[in-house]
Amino acid sequence: MAYDIFISHTSQEVDLAEALKRQIQEDFADFEVFISSDDSSIGSNQEWMNQIKAALLEVKLMVVLCSVDSLKRPWISFEAGAAWIKQIDMMPICHGGLVAGSLPSSYSAFQSGGINALGVRRLYANITRIFDKKARDEQKIVSAVHALEKAEKVVMRKKVTAKRLSEANAVGAICFRQDTADADIEILLVRTSSRDRWIFPKGTITPGSDHLATLGRELEEEAGVVGDVNAGEPIFLTYRKGDGTQKNLVLYPVRVISFGPPKEAGRLPTWISASKVLKKLKEGRERDDSFDALATAFNFFVATRK
Repeated sequence: MAYDIFISHTSQEVDLAEALKRQIQEDFADFEVFISSDDSSIGSNQEWMNQIKAALLEVKLMVVLCSVDSLKRPWISFEAGAAWIKQIDMMPICHGGLVAGSLPSSYSAFQSGGINALGVRRLYANITRIFDKKARDEQKIVSAVHALEKAEKVVMRKKVTAKRLSEANAVGAICFRQDTADADIEILLVRTSSRDRWIFPKGTITPGSDHLATLGRELEEEAGVVGDVNAGEPIFLTYRKGDGTQKNLVLYPVRVISFGPPKEAGRLPTWISASKVLKKLKEGRERDDSFDALATAFNFFVATRK
């Protein structure tokens, strides 16, 4: 397969790279776009370096996704340098808060764009100039910008999520069940280790341990639960306990698959109607600010289930 355009990107920018590839192929006829994260660009049994080298020998335009983070990655500079040596036309696309005026000189020498109408118009103008092809429908600029803006938000959200996950010192779950789509949601609460309050099942993350492995252990020990941890986006909250220590807690929505006796005695896992959860959580939390944080997290969870 011969490629026309090479999109250089980091692993964090996969969603944006894929959205840009789709948009170019939708708006221009018969274009092959190379992105190293795409199985159709690099097969699972093909050597990664050789495929990148082959693509660089074929393409006439390199689009470099540029953010504050990606510009620090050696591999992005390596690909851009290869394009410069081979005299391939190059266009930096700024995103994630980076603006053209902040590009280093090795990139600012080229016409750049952003995730906006001007940036897309410049990109499409470059494609037209280099390949002598016009977009199928030039009125699609607005829809292209919307698609790329949506992908950029996904990239930014994942970046924030990764950062906050790295800062978390505790992990827990909002365990729920719902018999039918229009049925009431029930939430599983357990008693704290001191047995004086209700709480979502949770535990401390030990240094170097995996979040989901820790979560699975806590669910088994405190609630007797096996569940689907991919039932929603993780929810982050920070609060201070009564003794003044700070908790950076990440809560995963978990759809319960099976439920049995927990390993720890005295936890008393109990199903509670969603409408009564906040009342239960508030009991015994007059001395710290954990209730406000837990309530905000739970209200967000409920809103996402509607």
